[in-house]
Amino acid sequence: MSPADKTELLKLLPADENLSVAIVPNAWDTYPKERKELEVNNCVASFKKYGLKTSILDLSSSDKRAVEQSLKNVNLVWVMGGNSFHLNFYAKKSGFSEALKKSLDEGLVYGGESAGAVCQPPLILNTLSILFLDL
Repeated sequence: MSPADKTELLKLLPADENLSVAIVPNAWDTYPKERKELEVNNCVASFKKYGLKTSILDLSSSDKRAVEQSLKNVNLVWVMGGNSFHLNFYAKKSGFSEALKKSLDEGLVYGGESAGAVCQPPLILNTLSILFLDL
């Protein structure tokens, strides 16, 4: 994500010095471990550079209650790119897809790249259409 894109994303967050992001790296699970670690570390570093506290939300080892708690404790969820089929599998299995809707309704900001940007489209598109239709 470019610095300009990151700046635009941060404008969606409340003015707060204690902002936090949950990073979902599971689309990278099918790649070599070293490559995944490099990508996750780069993602973490880029958010820390903007002053956000970071946490990793691993959908492969989380149940619905853990996902809900993680989403409740952050301002932003960032879903990394990679293998969209793998990401979709764990998003459904962990309850992430279901928990995300409630969290978005409560003000959570969703962002993602590549697979992370396309794996939740019905949910995101429905939310966007509600926002624009309410104008």
